[in-house]
Amino acid sequence: MSMKSRRLDAVPETTSRIAHRAFPKGTLAMILQKTERESPGH
Repeated sequence: MSMKSRRLDAVPETTSRIAHRAFPKGTLAMILQKTERESPGH
């Protein structure tokens, strides 16, 4: 069985700002969101 990739929903600005203050190094979810945003073709 393989997992199908799908786009992650946009994170509200306030949520993003709070998450970055709480986790300055990021979390797996934050890293994946950033990677998806920066990948070509998305």
